[in-house]
Amino acid sequence: MIQIKPIRRHHKDLLADALLLSFTAGILLLIHKAGYLYGSEVDWVSQSSVLPEYFRQKFYATGNLFPNYAMNLGGGQNIYAFSYYGLLSPVILLSYLLPWVSMTDYIMAAGMAAVFISGLLVYHWLRAGGFSEEVSFVAAVCFLCASPVIFQSHRQIMFMDYFPFLLMGLFGVNEYVRSRKRTLLILGVFLCIMTSYFFSVGCIGAILIDAVFCFLDSPEKISFRTLVRKLRPLIGGICIAVSMAAVLWLPTLSVILSGRGNGGSPASAASTLSPFLPNLWFSFSALLYSRYGLGLTGISAVALVFVLLKGRKPERFLSLALLLLLIFPVFSYLLNGTLYVRSKALIPFLPLYLLVLASFLTGLLQAVRRKNGGKDLRRQKKFARLLLILVMGSASLVCLIVNAGDRLGALLPAGAADLRGLLQKTGDLWVPADEYADVHSPDKLALIQTVLRRDPSFYRMNDMTNVGITSNQVYALRDYQTSLYTSTGNTDYSNFYYGVLHNPIPIRNRADCVCSGNLLFQDFMDVKYVIAKDSQSVPAGYREIARRGQYRMYENANVMSLAYATDRLVSQSSFDRLAFPDTLGSLFESVVVNANVPATGSEKKEKPLSIRKADLPSDTLFKNVRHVSIQKKSGGYAIAAGKDASLEIPLGIDLNRQILILAFQVSAQKNSADLDTWITINGVKNKLSMQSAAYPNGNNRFVYVLSSSEADRRLSLELSEGRYQISGIEAYTLPASEILAAGAKTDPFRVDTKRSTENRIEGDIQVTQDGYFATTLPFAKGYHVTVDGKAQRCEKVNTAFVGFPIQKGRHHIVIRFEAPWRRAGLALTFSGILLFGGVAVADRKKYRVVNDCQKAAENPSCLKK
Repeated sequence: MIQIKPIRRHHKDLLADALLLSFTAGILLLIHKAGYLYGSEVDWVSQSSVLPEYFRQKFYATGNLFPNYAMNLGGGQNIYAFSYYGLLSPVILLSYLLPWVSMTDYIMAAGMAAVFISGLLVYHWLRAGGFSEEVSFVAAVCFLCASPVIFQSHRQIMFMDYFPFLLMGLFGVNEYVRSRKRTLLILGVFLCIMTSYFFSVGCIGAILIDAVFCFLDSPEKISFRTLVRKLRPLIGGICIAVSMAAVLWLPTLSVILSGRGNGGSPASAASTLSPFLPNLWFSFSALLYSRYGLGLTGISAVALVFVLLKGRKPERFLSLALLLLLIFPVFSYLLNGTLYVRSKALIPFLPLYLLVLASFLTGLLQAVRRKNGGKDLRRQKKFARLLLILVMGSASLVCLIVNAGDRLGALLPAGAADLRGLLQKTGDLWVPADEYADVHSPDKLALIQTVLRRDPSFYRMNDMTNVGITSNQVYALRDYQTSLYTSTGNTDYSNFYYGVLHNPIPIRNRADCVCSGNLLFQDFMDVKYVIAKDSQSVPAGYREIARRGQYRMYENANVMSLAYATDRLVSQSSFDRLAFPDTLGSLFESVVVNANVPATGSEKKEKPLSIRKADLPSDTLFKNVRHVSIQKKSGGYAIAAGKDASLEIPLGIDLNRQILILAFQVSAQKNSADLDTWITINGVKNKLSMQSAAYPNGNNRFVYVLSSSEADRRLSLELSEGRYQISGIEAYTLPASEILAAGAKTDPFRVDTKRSTENRIEGDIQVTQDGYFATTLPFAKGYHVTVDGKAQRCEKVNTAFVGFPIQKGRHHIVIRFEAPWRRAGLALTFSGILLFGGVAVADRKKYRVVNDCQKAAENPSCLKK
């Protein structure tokens, strides 16, 4: 029987601690590449390491620990759209006390520290459960070697940095079962939620399952009614923790729900029912070896089945509960917030699977001893050690393959080509130190700071260098970007970005709105400055104003302002009947308003933009064709491209004067399963992700908006390797001067930068005719507008932005944003803290009772008082 007991340190435990720390350090040294950061090209460099630095910058500038708004990202977003990446996380808040430590260094250290601390806590948690030093040590090693632990510590740290707090909660369960004290349990759950609200649901589930297991494992006979009665205070403690964390999860929930209401196709009946059906393939993929699942070795599957069949009643309950989580995908579906069925939501249950493994190993070693009748102890010990070494060895090998398979493959002989190729597909894409240095180049930062000092007005700035990893990079608090990368961003803005102004999709999913060379978008969004490298082309209308090293700063003084007023209106229904690029006339010469909103003036049919259809040269005129075969087919071309495929197409227009809009369909049937298809034209990349991608982008129609700040009469194409077809080719031209002159046709809003704050924009406008005031602030719940001190109801205009009717005359306008449900969250948090204080006082009294009982050597039954 597993007995919950207070932790008493033993010299063997100290030795185990030292060995675990040494083992972890050794694994980290083996997997890390010299010349690389302890971080991944996937998400870590663009989200996990940069957004916490943005949070810290905002705190230093405002002193506000509970911010509302992220004006610097995505044109202006609810800051809780980024809360998944560490907003209010205790791990990140600690860095606020260390301003001299770069956030990149801190995140690397935090990822490694979470691994070290979690491994030690797993060992001591099992020891507190009555397991031997040897079994607890082996299980702790298996935890450290589980695929998601070390791997996610350098890729998506929020997948595992809550483990120390989850284990705190599991220790709290032990304490509650032993002495009915809840303080540690509440703290553990609270910190889990604040660290990762997404995985905290699984953490709470793991804590509840562990609590049931512990009560079933107690000496007294437990009926269902008794179990419910004993669990009730524990569940109450969890509710207190949830209340304490409401300032984070409640406004975040508002963001998630508001995003869900837009788009999305209904699932078929089959797909709706499939999560409820048993799925053995999902079970094995979730349990074994996966970096986005539990990532354990085969011995864990054996342990689950063996304990279910041969274990004691409490162990059978635990094994059955964990098997059900694996067999029925509906649990993963629910834990993922009904977004999808992915096994990553099961990662918080990892300690419980190791608890089953520890029970299995304990039973196995006891069976060996019983079989030998206590004889030949030396052979028994050798067998036991060999068994435990095999378990640790297999786990360690899997850990090395998952984290550094490419280097292991390089050590194999040439004859093992298949195995070498398989290994080289594993491991992580580490961030080269020189790439990070390039992103944070002193030359680039100096150019940005020079512009910010020289121009105190409000404008947006785009960094066109390293666009794949700088979407969330904010270099200064006046560095306002149009880019963002988060799965909970403003849906209307994303639809406008991709569906209305047709920015390219250069990566596998649509969550990343990168900076692009689309003049239509940059002009509309008040992107006055762009920064690029020497070899990069920038859109028409931008002129170079400064250069430092390999970086150049460009300015376009003719972009539209952050907000403006006009009396030219187009109804949303009329706009919806137009197809791109005919929609551009409505956007750049009018304001698109909802049809059911009374307009201040009638719709006016102004002279449309001079959009003309264009003919591209025949394939017989293609130049510098390299490593690619192009065959003309009915309505398009069949392409067979090799590595480094490229070609050039001469044009009869000058991209410095004319904007070229090019669009075509892409069909990649032979590439769809395991290969991305992409085409880059004049530095603008569009990609169709492979079907097996985690979040396929569905980008079957490539659209390019091409222009140049210099004379350019050619298209330079780079093509991905593979076979695919393009069809339905359309080309249009539009004079760049007409787009650059659009701002002059409106009444601009002048922002008072001295009176504006991090979630408040204040300024003045002179309106020449009754009409509409339109901003380029993405529309969302939470905006509050006053015009000349009077509240004004705002609405969605231009398909995605904040706007409202306005009358002729001079007006002072204040636009303020307050995150929905934030105040309610603060109130719940305050209430939860008061309740927690009461629990802490009660637990203190229980502690005194325990001490009195121990001093008086009384019966432990007094603990029930």
